[in-house]
Amino acid sequence: MASYTYICILAIFIKFSYCQDCALESLWPSEVPVEMRLKTKILNCYDFTESPNSNTTKRVEVELAYIIQMLKFDDQEEVLTIYSWTIMEWEDARLKWDLDKYKGIKTTVVNFYEIWTPELKVKNYEIEDSESFITIYECLANNTGHVRCIQSIVHPLMCSSAMKDWPYDRKHCILKIDDDSWSQSEASIVFTKFKFLSFDDTYTAWRLIHSQEHLNLTGDYQASVEFVLERVAVGLEAAIVVPAFVISVLTIITFLLDVNAKVRLGILCTSLFSHYLFLTEVNKSIPKHSVDAPKILLFITGSMAFTLLNILLTLTLRYLCSRKSSPPVLITSINYLVHNGYGEYLVFPRWSVTIANKTVLDSITQQTEWFDFSNIINSIVLIVSVITYIVMYSIYLPHEDYISTTN
Repeated sequence: MASYTYICILAIFIKFSYCQDCALESLWPSEVPVEMRLKTKILNCYDFTESPNSNTTKRVEVELAYIIQMLKFDDQEEVLTIYSWTIMEWEDARLKWDLDKYKGIKTTVVNFYEIWTPELKVKNYEIEDSESFITIYECLANNTGHVRCIQSIVHPLMCSSAMKDWPYDRKHCILKIDDDSWSQSEASIVFTKFKFLSFDDTYTAWRLIHSQEHLNLTGDYQASVEFVLERVAVGLEAAIVVPAFVISVLTIITFLLDVNAKVRLGILCTSLFSHYLFLTEVNKSIPKHSVDAPKILLFITGSMAFTLLNILLTLTLRYLCSRKSSPPVLITSINYLVHNGYGEYLVFPRWSVTIANKTVLDSITQQTEWFDFSNIINSIVLIVSVITYIVMYSIYLPHEDYISTTN
């Protein structure tokens, strides 16, 4: 028992001896660095468990700068991991010193565990065990009592997204920040300034297009920032959007081919199979399932349906052109009205009658009537298909500039 009493008395004696305004400073040899003597002066009597304003009711004013270094999504693009720098600045009168006594030294580096620092924590509860990991923590003290601390933080975050515009989709994220000090006295801080920044090359697949900071909120957290990330879809555009456009154009071009040519039916069957394979691969490439189906899927599905209808149309027109009987009066009337009016200019292309067909039909007139009627039907479907594809392009296949200006 006596030994414990002796240790306590010795500890109290050492504490008070080092807090006599650094009375032992005069015993330092002249060769000891000045900055080391400075740190001894400001830290010997410093109590890091108390905030700078612990003896008053005034809250500590903290300026916060949040800088994104890198962004990383998981495989399903649901959880966003943020690698960031957090810069905090505040005033601590206990860290002041006289420049004349320490050869004009204005700043010195101190360890974060030696002084009081705001304990910030990202409070996004959407993820279980969403703890932040601090890898680097350095503080710089000024002779005026101004303190700046820089810490490197890694933490996960959930972001909401609408997949309907994929691969030009956006993600809306909310970063919630609060003071997580271990004592109640240290939790009384107030944010006076909040800057949210990001490097241009933060993450090649996403770019920051909008951010808005909110300070001194009432509730579970004190500050928050809402930011929007937009996907850089250069690679996906080349692999998905451009092929979708090409195969749809290929379907339209087949309307210009002779219905009796085997190449038309062959191209259409190849296009239909390509639509199926492409639709399967696009479905695998979508990062996550969503309530809103991506527009690109609707576009490919619609183009696939038009390709199938074109195949059925081709088979039907080939049958009409092979008819040996005389056409009905209705067909001849339609041919007369179209070719003797302005509708003649809309009939394109016009297939020529072959000699083999002439020998089969009873007369050149009957032969021409069936071919003219097939040309009219093909032209009508062509015009309807072009208009439909234009509408589909504008609705289901928007380009990147369109997304940036409308959302």
